[in-house]
Parts: sequence; structure tokens; C-alpha cells
Amino acid sequence: MEHRKKRKGHVEVPKELTRSRLLSLSDKAVWTVLQSYNFFNTKNGLRKDMVFPSYATIAAEACVSKRQAQKSVDRLIEVGLVRKSQNRNSGGGGLTANTYELLPFEESEVAKASPIETLT
Repeated sequence: MEHRKKRKGHVEVPKELTRSRLLSLSDKAVWTVLQSYNFFNTKNGLRKDMVFPSYATIAAEACVSKRQAQKSVDRLIEVGLVRKSQNRNSGGGGLTANTYELLPFEESEVAKASPIETLT
């Protein structure tokens, strides 16, 4: 049985995100999972704000289905929290892992929403 090294650390979640009605609970969970990889990358010398977990990993860690993880990533893109790049094999083959760029929260639609849109 393979044992993966556990990531340590924490994710800081803006209050406006937790209270937002623009995002579902699944969207918030997926955002948190993506942010947790950002912390891991920073600690390991990889580029900050660029993460690349698979949809299966995102789904498992956010406790949602793979399809819901895909929908949540799409929603995070819509509101300006994430940008996704699809990588291709160098030999011209099919797609490989997606890369997610984590965009500044302050510039997202969620941060700019009126208080009524962000109250729970």
C-alpha cells in the first residue's frame, strides 16, 4: 500500500468568501482545496499561485463528485478566482493535467459583491 506524505499547513479563507451567495458550498470547498496546494507549492519552492491537482484529487479532498469538482472549477473561473490551462503532451498527444492559476481574491466578483450578496 502506497503512503503519501501528508501536507501540513492551513488555508486562510476570506470572510467574504465564506458568506458569499455567489458560490455554492461545493465551490467554496474546491477553492479551499486548490488553495491548500498553493501553500504546499510555496513550501516546496514551486511557483506560487500555480497548482495542478487532478479532478479526482480535488473531488476526494473537497468531498464532492468528480463532476461537481469540474462544475465548481468552472464557477470559480466565472467569478475570477481561478484561471485554468490545459496542458498537452509534448509529443502532440492528448491532454495531460490541468494547471490552475489562483487569482487575487480582491479582484474577484466575490470580493466586489454587495453586502446583500455576501450575507448568509
